[in-house]
Amino acid sequence: MTIHLNNQLVRRALELSLLFSDESSIPECYRSFNAGMKPIHGDSEQLREAFVDQVNTWEKTIFSLINSDFDVCRIEPVLYLTPPNSAPCCEDTEDFNYFMEYIEHRRFVEHCSEREYENLINLAQEYCSVHERNMNNHPRLKNPLAQELMDTGEIELNGHQIIFWRGHTRDSVLIQQDWNRIESFAALNANTINILGRVVFSGVFQIRRTEMAAYASQMGFRIQATVNGKTNLLVYGSENVGPEKIASFLKQKKKRDDIQLMSENEFLEMVLDNCLL
Repeated sequence: MTIHLNNQLVRRALELSLLFSDESSIPECYRSFNAGMKPIHGDSEQLREAFVDQVNTWEKTIFSLINSDFDVCRIEPVLYLTPPNSAPCCEDTEDFNYFMEYIEHRRFVEHCSEREYENLINLAQEYCSVHERNMNNHPRLKNPLAQELMDTGEIELNGHQIIFWRGHTRDSVLIQQDWNRIESFAALNANTINILGRVVFSGVFQIRRTEMAAYASQMGFRIQATVNGKTNLLVYGSENVGPEKIASFLKQKKKRDDIQLMSENEFLEMVLDNCLL
């Protein structure tokens, strides 16, 4: 009894069987698969049959998955154990929650077998384990205080609730790319007479960050990318605030009193007071 690796579905079924089987239950001939070689024969027929049966169960599990009414594209990250690095815990990922809905549907609506249910639960648990390992291996920030702030998640600072970023989502990356197109903010700063000082923006805002910067420029602020000794104002958004910018703000605050922290709403109120909207 053998396995014919004639399509991607069977290959994935074999990979998952190898992943979730005890070492003693895997025939020697199939361990070679992990080394990129095709299976050969040489083990007992009973051991091979038991393992092939396990592969067939995984094959049926995957077949039911990809032929279900659920969106396969949203399930594939769990099937191939490729979680995003943007969520602080697995329960915060849409893929994982969607997959759990699929498991519930298969068990209570379609009444799948216990072996298939066990396969799906094992897959969900492994997805969480991979996600956790990815998060633990995430590169740490160079600034120890910034890393401490990011690990905390959020802090209250002089009445301001600061929520730090927990990895980049597609939307936050696009926002940052758009922001970086303001090449050193030269265009915005060209007509600024620098009456009110220098401002830095950090986080997710209700309106586009470029629009926030345009209002600041009209009021007389010069726009900066990072907080330093010349910064007078740090404006933060509702979430994904940069821990390094807050760490730099705290460092500057110890040295001087002319640096302030302001929420997006407070900043927009200041804009309204200056009749710029």
